[in-house]
Amino acid sequence: MLCPPHLVEQWQGELESRFNLQAVALTAASAARIERDLPHGMGLFDHYPVAVVSLDYIKSERHRAHFLAIAPECVIVDEAHTCATGGQGRQLRFELLQRLSADANRHLILLTATPHSGDETAFYNLLSLLDARFATLQGRTSASDPLRLELARHFVQRRRKDIAEWQHDTGDGRGFPRRMKTEITYPLSGDWGLFFDAVQGYCRELAESHAQADTGGARLIWYATLALLRCVASSPAAAVKALTTRLDGTMAGDDLL
Repeated sequence: MLCPPHLVEQWQGELESRFNLQAVALTAASAARIERDLPHGMGLFDHYPVAVVSLDYIKSERHRAHFLAIAPECVIVDEAHTCATGGQGRQLRFELLQRLSADANRHLILLTATPHSGDETAFYNLLSLLDARFATLQGRTSASDPLRLELARHFVQRRRKDIAEWQHDTGDGRGFPRRMKTEITYPLSGDWGLFFDAVQGYCRELAESHAQADTGGARLIWYATLALLRCVASSPAAAVKALTTRLDGTMAGDDLL
């Protein structure tokens, strides 16, 4: 099991309580002790068939090569989406997973509750770990595309409803809290109504200008404008913060130009 460092102890506990698997936790703090305790001539995964390994520890060049040489035939990666986005540290994580996935005989299971966060490149980087061909799906939207149908064979989704049903059937006592909500509608009027109409017009103009320019970022702009409208509808304080952030970004872009 590979996971971010803050989840190592949690995964160690979950494996023991749910699957009765005694896993060793391999982190920067425990690595030296674990290596000292290994019987002479025995490899890490021979002595500890189940291990929870910190991604931040194992991604470094100092440890990565050795891990790749001895990595087990089944590797599970939690929070896999954190390995597919930009940044130096995350790039090292992605390179590690790329090399693990290059072995066709290895079973690689990627776990994530956020496979797509609006970053198209990161999403298709993640898919490429399943099969390098899936990276070419970006921009291909046909539901009958043979490669998209192939991707569907690798995708397993567990919704909140599925987990709730499983908890009920197994007697697991940790059910989800019941959400009770009431929606109340009210008319926007006065200065607040004028302000909201102005922001809505700005968002519409922004989205239409990107669509006409055909810059390739039109879909992301729609997500951005929807997020802005939600902030504005939330509260005046949220509106000020969101619009200030937008203004700062616009001014920074003008400075670059």
